[in-house]
Amino acid sequence: MQNDQNKSSLGRPFLRFAVGVMIPFRAVKVVFIHPGLWPACLFPWLISGALGWFLITQAIALAGTWIASGVVLAGLSATGWIATLFQWLTIGASWILGGLLVVWLSALLSVPFADWLAELAEPYSTPPLPPATQLRGWWSRAHWRRLKLDLWKTVAGLILSAAGLLLSAIPFLGVIGPLVLALGFTLQFVSYPQTRREEGLGASLVFLLRHLPLSLGFGLVLLAGFAIPFFAAFLLPFAVVGGTLLYAEARR
Repeated sequence: MQNDQNKSSLGRPFLRFAVGVMIPFRAVKVVFIHPGLWPACLFPWLISGALGWFLITQAIALAGTWIASGVVLAGLSATGWIATLFQWLTIGASWILGGLLVVWLSALLSVPFADWLAELAEPYSTPPLPPATQLRGWWSRAHWRRLKLDLWKTVAGLILSAAGLLLSAIPFLGVIGPLVLALGFTLQFVSYPQTRREEGLGASLVFLLRHLPLSLGFGLVLLAGFAIPFFAAFLLPFAVVGGTLLYAEARR
């Protein structure tokens, strides 16, 4: 009996991690089968698409300039294999950084629409989330207070993600970096249903620790998607809906 209990306790974190991995894919399904969510997706898609095209193309152009300058300073042949390898590595890093920058800026600019989308997605979560306290309108102080808190949580998630990105470049700490980056994304997108229920930044951080395997599974899938150039520009609405599904799953 004791051995069975130990196996169950050891297997549960892996099960919760697997559930977190599947939530972004469930979010894609929810968005596509419920047309009522599409209008709230439109503005984040437009912002992400425009920023994605501009920032990633600029990053690639800037990377090309750096490569040419570095090859000249190092006295290498522009057609040699070292220069070619350096070129591909620099362009790849520029694409990834450009995609992450698109996500961060789009999330900041799309906070009101992301909150609206997350609210529309709540009835389709499993289990369905009970309705949060309804505010009188956009002009009320309580509504602006919620938007301010959502914005602050988004900034906190970006700071955590940036810290993970920096850790990834440090020897021996590189393994921790992607995990911190993933938790930053989870904090960012799970905040919308939490804020509507008057849960502040402290409660959001406790959520990450209390549901660590679930949060890591969700965040690592987002990280993998956001690291794909141009594709990242269209993932923001799915991440918002996924954060709502994640919150509901944690309350199950």
